[in-house]
Amino acid sequence: MKFKLLFLFLFAQISLFAQGQMLRGFVYAEGGAEPVPYANIIIEGTIIGTTSDINGNYEILELPAGSYNFKCSYIGFNTDIQSEIKV
Repeated sequence: MKFKLLFLFLFAQISLFAQGQMLRGFVYAEGGAEPVPYANIIIEGTIIGTTSDINGNYEILELPAGSYNFKCSYIGFNTDIQSEIKV
């Protein structure tokens, strides 16, 4: 049975002498508040990505400002793509 991944983005701006933005969020299974540990989060078209921790939290540092498509995947779940996220 395939489940759908959902992931949220919490944006925080780093100010003093920052070269980019920081992106934080968490991944959870649709229909519940169960976190998805060790899910892969990738910015499409780049080599930038990360993995969620055991609680479903993730963080990407030094992300250049812009608009991106984010892809989240995990074995046994359908891949979720969030389009046009502005950082």
